Amino acid sequence: MDFVQLLHDARLGDAAALARLLDRWRPVLTLQARLLLRNRAADSAQLAQLVQAALAHARRDLPIFRGTTQRQWVQQLCAALAARVAVAHGAWNPGTAEVPDEPPGSWSTIDCEDLHREVDCEQELALATAIEALPGPMREVLLRRALEQQSFEQIARALACPPASVRILWINVLRTLREALAR
Repeated sequence: MDFVQLLHDARLGDAAALARLLDRWRPVLTLQARLLLRNRAADSAQLAQLVQAALAHARRDLPIFRGTTQRQWVQQLCAALAARVAVAHGAWNPGTAEVPDEPPGSWSTIDCEDLHREVDCEQELALATAIEALPGPMREVLLRRALEQQSFEQIARALACPPASVRILWINVLRTLREALAR
């Protein structure tokens, strides 16, 4: 079922369509939450709560969503997530202003708009799903190396392991992601 049909069915009250519309993008939101909270202590439970809150927000606002494309839908989800992160970490006070449409500059290592300009939504979904499926140490190496441009030595110190182990993890990460995206 294509996105437009799924959106239409969800708007008509089809619970299965709504669940697919929301759950399909959970890996993208989880990855985005990891990126938004990169330099803050956040455990899996906190990430899951933030993602769930963003999905609940999207569910609530579905009747007023005027977009027609997957890109617009994912942008709305990312904006809802960014607002939840800002609230959770005190960067926004819900009693004083509107929910921010985008994450405050200091909250993001990657901008949702840039992400969507560079990567097709389907590829983004596949990549985020593959990254979230990586074991913790492999995902940590990927995030530190690719997003923070840390050296193997810096990552090794942070993970308390030899640099050679980090290099092997890096090679395995690249192989695993390549295989996942080739499917």
